[in-house]
Amino acid sequence: MKKSLLILTSCLAMACLCSCNPEEQKEQDAPVDAVIPAYYISSDFEETFVLADGRSKTVKLNVKTDTVGSESNLTFTLKADMTLIEAYNEANSTECVEMPSSCYSFDKTELTVSRYGKSSTTGTLKITAKDLEQGKTYLLPVTIASVTGGEYKLTENPNVYVLLEAAEVMEEQPDVDITAGL
Repeated sequence: MKKSLLILTSCLAMACLCSCNPEEQKEQDAPVDAVIPAYYISSDFEETFVLADGRSKTVKLNVKTDTVGSESNLTFTLKADMTLIEAYNEANSTECVEMPSSCYSFDKTELTVSRYGKSSTTGTLKITAKDLEQGKTYLLPVTIASVTGGEYKLTENPNVYVLLEAAEVMEEQPDVDITAGL
């Protein structure tokens, strides 16, 4: 009798295991869709540069994500994109003009985000005031030109905007005779 109960219990357990729906099992075994991180460009300077003629400033640039990064190394290439100026002006109610190409240079445009990383290596952009007109704000939109190495997506506005104004030129003071009255 004990053997019969043992055999019956074993058969019942096997029947329960075998009666699982194979489609449900496939759904449970299927890999979960990986989240593809969204990237954007970040800058170490968010304000408008005010530079005297001939003066320079260096801006550090990084590509970042707010989630865990990609499963592979990604290489982002940055570039200036003057086609974004009109949209920037409309969105911000400004009248910025294109920054002359003589006023900026990229020292490094290829930035790498390591596997599972949230931030890239640092790129640099050198801004130099050269023959700028007073009263105008010059704009340099920096965008992601290309990405290699794996799956990615970009945030809604992944760009960085660098603003530059010419410093006011001080009027020269008249020569003063410091020996007068001695």
